[in-house]
Amino acid sequence: IAAKNGIVVVNSAGNYGFNPDRNTLAAPADGFGVLTVGALNTSGNRANYSSVGLTVDGRIKPDIMAMGSSNVTARSGAGNTGFTDNGSGTSFSCPLVSGVVAMILTANPNLTPTQVREIIRESGNNTANPDRLVGWGTLNAWTAIQLAKGTVSVSQEFEELPTGYMLEQNFPNPFNPTTNIKFSIPEYTQVKLSVVDMTGREVEVLLNSVSQAGSYNVAFDASRLASGAYFYRLQAGNFVDTKKMVYLK
Repeated sequence: IAAKNGIVVVNSAGNYGFNPDRNTLAAPADGFGVLTVGALNTSGNRANYSSVGLTVDGRIKPDIMAMGSSNVTARSGAGNTGFTDNGSGTSFSCPLVSGVVAMILTANPNLTPTQVREIIRESGNNTANPDRLVGWGTLNAWTAIQLAKGTVSVSQEFEELPTGYMLEQNFPNPFNPTTNIKFSIPEYTQVKLSVVDMTGREVEVLLNSVSQAGSYNVAFDASRLASGAYFYRLQAGNFVDTKKMVYLK
């Protein structure tokens, strides 16, 4: 519910270690729309206590990893303030990722929770082969912020979950220089929304991520392109649809 209302939910994976037969995630780390964080040790490897996926329905968790062993913390007591201490656990890696999320949203306040999660994942060092142990790998804050600056605005509408796939005609059309493209997907799936020119050459990718069921509105700014006719194409699971739009300067 929080994610559907536009809140980025960042959650510790849990400190229940590895099990070869099942996940060890602590709820709600397995929830849809939740950005799940595992812990790394001081060598940059997965800490042996960090919980693992997959979720019961087969989704990869954790999403990302961050330092969670011997983290320097602040502790007060015995009349002392600002006394430095340290702690270990996914409860310490999770706040680090939350801080990066805040920087991402500062760089691009229009991002949805799904987009933020995908940017975090894309910044990891295991994007080629995400797995149940470390997900998409170690978070890179600088990369994530740069990705956020280059991501288009996407809004989600959750009044009612769609029953089928749909790609709507952009509005306005013709347009100058911005237009809106709406589409709906009935299930959690990989989505790619791209723009191609009259020769079939892909000129821009507006969205390329795993997205949850819902209706989406993508803002497209064509100011860097030449006037003319273009096509926008939606690939979602096995669904493919293409529509024409006209950019007039």
